[in-house]
Amino acid sequence: MNLHKPGSYLRALDSHILIFSTSQLLNVRCQNILNMEKTTDFRELIVWQKAHQFVLDVYSLTSRFPKEERFGITSQIRRASISIAANIAEGYSKRGP
Repeated sequence: MNLHKPGSYLRALDSHILIFSTSQLLNVRCQNILNMEKTTDFRELIVWQKAHQFVLDVYSLTSRFPKEERFGITSQIRRASISIAANIAEGYSKRGP
């Protein structure tokens, strides 16, 4: 795939994001709710592990974006992907005793 063609990097990202769909997240979330009492750290949550892998995949994919997009859409997509894992970790810390 030629990522320097206009719009091609967005299509590549779209196809990757489909793998990390809402239904998969909900399924993982249900699994984690059942296991939450057994965990001692947010890194043990399957949903956080998948979100973290997603961040790594996004960074790998966006590293091939055109250099002129570095401070534009590349930065925005990376920050959005990081936000997913960060929100999971924050929510875990607020779960209470």
